Amino acid sequence: MNFLFDNALPPKLAKALNILVQPDHEVRHLKEQFAASVDDQDWIKGLAGDDDWIIVTADTRSERNAHESQAWQQMKRPVITLKSGWLDLPFWRQMNILTKSFPNIISALHRLGTDQPLALTTSVKVGRRSKR
Repeated sequence: MNFLFDNALPPKLAKALNILVQPDHEVRHLKEQFAASVDDQDWIKGLAGDDDWIIVTADTRSERNAHESQAWQQMKRPVITLKSGWLDLPFWRQMNILTKSFPNIISALHRLGTDQPLALTTSVKVGRRSKR
């Protein structure tokens, strides 16, 4: 499975996790695929034809933005949302939660299918998330 971390998350988080999950999986940051200044709607549309990526985001604003929400729905790809409070955590706590949760995320994606949006809480719980 391939995971793409959006700009709400630090690039070094994706790079560090990528080292840990290779060769079975790949983790990249959005800045490795698109320009740093790209709008969310543009990169979401840019991935429309590429079914290989599971999006990991801590950007909960997209749920409230009608245009972004519509772009997510049209993309029809798996999204893992890191729930509120995530961005308030220090880097090392974020890394700790992701490394601890990653096997559970993979299991949930296998069990539920990649068409199910997932959520990861700061208390290391992985579960279904209501569709956008």
